[in-house]
Amino acid sequence: MPPYYWGRRSPRLGLAEADAKSVLCNGIADRKIEVQLQLGRNATNSMVSGEPLTGEDVQIPAQLSPPDMDWLNSRPLGQWVARRERKPYLKGYRPVKWLKVDREDVDRCLCGAEEPSPRPAPARVQSDHTSSRRPQERSPSSNRRGPPPIRREQAREAMRRDIQEGKRSVEELRNMREKELEANYLFSRDTLRKARNEVLSEFGER
Repeated sequence: MPPYYWGRRSPRLGLAEADAKSVLCNGIADRKIEVQLQLGRNATNSMVSGEPLTGEDVQIPAQLSPPDMDWLNSRPLGQWVARRERKPYLKGYRPVKWLKVDREDVDRCLCGAEEPSPRPAPARVQSDHTSSRRPQERSPSSNRRGPPPIRREQAREAMRRDIQEGKRSVEELRNMREKELEANYLFSRDTLRKARNEVLSEFGER
């Protein structure tokens, strides 16, 4: 995880490092996590901002994944560009010198990824002298399943996007070994196995 933060201390969470990095990247790209950063110089413009920039000052890439980040130095590997209407003197794409994320926003995203599915409430047991007067009551949630895990949704969306963008065919996804899935999508093998089955089912293949 990046060493730079601003805000309060994050709680201890039982999320795997690869999953936490994916959640963090998605939160930055979706602007659910507020950021501060500093852009460096480029070849055509030596102007730099003396104050840290915010996410509103730059064009954050619509898609970010863990391989796009330099985790040791807490910055993206690619170059970002400032919004012309907010920082007209910072022209052109520039390297990001450092990037900080808001602790509270990170906590909300990570806690959401770790939130367990709700357990159904047990059915209420009626006594013998009341069961003849009215049917046994059952909890409305007793037959309702919780939402699918967020990590599997993220893995499934990444696989589906690769197929739709032509990066990978359905057959290639079906034939990938589990260690290749893990290297490409950075989730646990169990999560990726279930996500792949669901994606193949969507495309009519198992």
